[in-house]
Amino acid sequence: YVEALKKHSLFNDNLVKIGDFSQESGYSLTLELLSFSPPPTVILACNNLLGLGAMDALREKGIQIPQEMGIVIFDDLPWFRYLNPPLTVVAQPTFKMGEVAVKLLLERMRGRRKKPKQIVLKTKLILRESAGEALRRVPI
Repeated sequence: YVEALKKHSLFNDNLVKIGDFSQESGYSLTLELLSFSPPPTVILACNNLLGLGAMDALREKGIQIPQEMGIVIFDDLPWFRYLNPPLTVVAQPTFKMGEVAVKLLLERMRGRRKKPKQIVLKTKLILRESAGEALRRVPI
């Protein structure tokens, strides 16, 4: 994510906020982002709860999604496509992640693997309406 933003000269370290992955954290961090002048055009929430908190803050402040600010959530839930607006997401293969994690854990427990192993699984950007036009203009 950071590499892609830097590649297109869009990265701003001040706009990266770290919370505790809760809905409350997404809400308060979004209020912080809204205090910037100018505020960001799109928010990427790193999990579902942060995203819901961000949406709460935007709606409370009367900011329309996606007309005034886009939102993208990392991870997909089946009902995200039915929200108004449907949520743009970075879908990850959660079932496969669990499968790989169990396999690696069993290998370590059985003594077949002593060193940690890093496995990267592919994600997929699913563009729906919540991203707004700002994200659609970024060359991916």
